[in-house]
Amino acid sequence: MAYVDAHVHLLDYPKEALDGVLRRARLTGVEYLVNNATTSQQSEAIHQLAERFVGGDYPHLIKSFGVHPLYLESIKDRLGWLQEIETELARSE
Repeated sequence: MAYVDAHVHLLDYPKEALDGVLRRARLTGVEYLVNNATTSQQSEAIHQLAERFVGGDYPHLIKSFGVHPLYLESIKDRLGWLQEIETELARSE
Protein backbone atom coordinates (compact mmCIF):
# COMPACT_ATOMS: atom_id res chain seq x y z
CA MET A 1 0.00 0.00 0.00
CA ALA A 2 1.28 3.49 -0.88
CA TYR A 3 0.88 6.36 1.54
CA VAL A 4 0.69 10.12 1.09
CA ASP A 5 1.63 12.52 3.86
CA ALA A 6 -0.54 15.49 2.93
CA HIS A 7 1.07 18.08 5.19
CA VAL A 8 4.76 18.30 6.05
CA HIS A 9 7.15 21.18 6.72
CA LEU A 10 10.52 19.78 5.70
CA LEU A 11 12.12 23.21 6.04
CA ASP A 12 11.68 22.84 9.80
CA TYR A 13 14.25 20.02 9.86
CA PRO A 14 18.00 20.62 9.95
CA LYS A 15 19.42 20.19 6.45
CA GLU A 16 21.70 17.37 7.57
CA ALA A 17 18.69 15.37 8.86
CA LEU A 18 16.59 15.50 5.69
CA ASP A 19 18.19 12.56 3.90
CA GLY A 20 17.42 10.24 6.81
CA VAL A 21 13.92 11.65 7.32
CA LEU A 22 13.00 11.11 3.68
CA ARG A 23 14.58 7.66 3.42
CA ARG A 24 12.70 6.49 6.53
CA ALA A 25 9.45 7.82 5.12
CA ARG A 26 10.02 5.91 1.88
CA LEU A 27 10.92 2.71 3.75
CA THR A 28 7.60 2.86 5.62
CA GLY A 29 5.65 3.13 2.36
CA VAL A 30 5.26 6.89 2.01
CA GLU A 31 5.40 7.61 -1.72
CA TYR A 32 4.34 11.26 -1.69
CA LEU A 33 4.93 14.15 0.69
CA VAL A 34 3.18 17.51 0.32
CA ASN A 35 5.88 19.92 1.46
CA ASN A 36 4.28 23.17 2.60
CA ALA A 37 5.78 26.64 2.66
CA THR A 38 4.52 28.91 5.42
CA THR A 39 5.70 32.20 3.89
CA SER A 40 6.32 33.39 0.34
CA GLN A 41 10.01 33.75 1.25
CA GLN A 42 10.28 29.95 1.58
CA SER A 43 9.34 29.31 -2.05
CA GLU A 44 12.87 28.94 -3.42
CA ALA A 45 13.84 26.54 -0.65
CA ILE A 46 10.76 24.41 -1.41
CA HIS A 47 11.84 24.20 -5.07
CA GLN A 48 15.41 23.31 -4.10
CA LEU A 49 14.32 20.46 -1.84
CA ALA A 50 12.15 18.98 -4.58
CA GLU A 51 15.11 19.12 -6.99
CA ARG A 52 17.61 17.75 -4.46
CA PHE A 53 15.65 14.71 -3.30
CA VAL A 54 14.57 12.87 -6.44
CA GLY A 55 14.54 9.17 -7.12
CA GLY A 56 14.01 5.72 -5.75
CA ASP A 57 15.18 6.18 -2.16
CA TYR A 58 12.97 9.22 -1.60
CA PRO A 59 9.25 9.92 -1.72
CA HIS A 60 8.01 12.27 -4.41
CA LEU A 61 7.93 15.81 -2.99
CA ILE A 62 4.88 17.81 -3.97
CA LYS A 63 5.50 21.54 -3.61
CA SER A 64 2.88 23.62 -1.83
CA PHE A 65 3.04 27.42 -1.67
CA GLY A 66 1.11 29.85 0.45
CA VAL A 67 1.12 31.92 3.60
CA HIS A 68 0.24 30.34 6.91
CA PRO A 69 -2.39 32.32 8.85
CA LEU A 70 0.15 32.97 11.61
CA TYR A 71 2.19 35.01 9.12
CA LEU A 72 -0.58 37.04 7.48
CA GLU A 73 0.36 40.11 9.50
CA SER A 74 3.79 40.09 7.82
CA ILE A 75 2.29 40.51 4.34
CA LYS A 76 -0.67 42.80 4.94
CA ASP A 77 1.22 45.90 3.75
CA ARG A 78 3.37 44.18 1.14
CA LEU A 79 2.16 44.57 -2.41
CA GLY A 80 2.74 41.72 -4.80
CA TRP A 81 2.78 38.82 -2.35
CA LEU A 82 0.00 37.01 -4.18
CA GLN A 83 1.81 37.48 -7.49
CA GLU A 84 4.92 35.91 -5.92
CA ILE A 85 2.94 32.80 -5.00
CA GLU A 86 1.30 32.66 -8.43
CA THR A 87 4.75 32.84 -10.02
CA GLU A 88 5.96 29.93 -7.90
CA LEU A 89 2.91 27.87 -8.82
CA ALA A 90 3.50 28.51 -12.52
CA ARG A 91 7.15 27.57 -12.11
CA SER A 92 6.09 24.21 -10.68
CA GLU A 93 3.97 23.15 -13.64
